[in-house]
Amino acid sequence: MTDNLSKVVLIAGLSSGFGRDTAETLAGAGHTVFAGMRDIGSRNKAAASQLRAKGVEVVELDVTKDTSVNAAVSWAVLEAVKTRGAICNTNLSRWRFFKTE
Repeated sequence: MTDNLSKVVLIAGLSSGFGRDTAETLAGAGHTVFAGMRDIGSRNKAAASQLRAKGVEVVELDVTKDTSVNAAVSWAVLEAVKTRGAICNTNLSRWRFFKTE
């Protein structure tokens, strides 16, 4: 049996620098990477497009706003579950992923 479950990672601040390098490296290694950054439709549109071309999922994320963080995390979890399996959320602060065959 092969383990087809790579790691799922959500990283904030991916428009440039260390965050972007980390996202590209992890995606290149086969992990599912969600890149959170501000202004993906305007100021960071080019960076978002370049990351998408490298297999990184891009999501609008402003870490200074709780609503933005909650929306980005919820979206990333739901997207990851589509291809990975099921979630059991007995408590909103506890997400558990289960391997599927």
